Amino acid sequence: MNPLNRVAVALGLDNTTATLEQLHKLEGWIGLAEIRLDLMDEFDLEQLITRSPCPLVVTCRAPREGGSFVGTESERLEILSAASSLGCAYVDIEWDCVSSFRNYGESTKVIVSRHFHDSMPGDLWTQYGEMRRQADVVKLVGFARQTLDTLPVIELIVKADSPVIAIAMGAAGLITRLIAPCFDSCLLTYAAANPEAGTAPGQIGVHEMINHFGVDRAGSDTPIEVHLYCDPRKESAAMEICRGDGARLHVPARVDRGHIGLLRGALEELTPRISVSLFETD
Repeated sequence: MNPLNRVAVALGLDNTTATLEQLHKLEGWIGLAEIRLDLMDEFDLEQLITRSPCPLVVTCRAPREGGSFVGTESERLEILSAASSLGCAYVDIEWDCVSSFRNYGESTKVIVSRHFHDSMPGDLWTQYGEMRRQADVVKLVGFARQTLDTLPVIELIVKADSPVIAIAMGAAGLITRLIAPCFDSCLLTYAAANPEAGTAPGQIGVHEMINHFGVDRAGSDTPIEVHLYCDPRKESAAMEICRGDGARLHVPARVDRGHIGLLRGALEELTPRISVSLFETD
């Protein structure tokens, strides 16, 4: 059985026309797409939803959660309610206002999200337990300054028994974006339409995620090989050996030499599907 393609492009383009053009260009590459209405100058919800070639996650992010919407809170919630009434696949609503959201769509599922843009909380598992009562999908996002910071996210991906979106932003968080689709809890992993068009720190391009790493082919039976490297000058070489071979997912991760044992032990303890090796070159 072919694995489900959980690669989703995150888009925040100027208008409806540009968004639909990009979605059709990526048709066949992605499984879903997130539309950031708060980053658009204008949008036609009905056109976006009915003409999209793939299921949509519709988001209108509030400034307190890192978004750019400039209207009132009631206006923002009404936009998301309108998206649900038009039958979008998912709406993404912030954790602190989900009780005020009216979901008019019988088929629309609710993603309840919380973002930590400057840190990585250690209690994501506890927060997941509290948020899942209000959500079809729980989304928890933190910021990783080093690979070790990604462990709470990886724990959530591995242990969750309901749908999640769990991400560590920043370059050090790449491991979370790549391994998530290997676990049944994962709804999606985000990529950018191109490397210059990301909507969050650490997003890589769709084509790199698919052509280089083969994430679209990853599934619950895919073994994961994490290749640790310490010297930043070895990043390119480490990336090169992580080309997807279809049999397993190869993931690069930079780590301080003093953290090698700690990170290896933590990853291998979380799941036997992750094996860890130290990448060294002369």
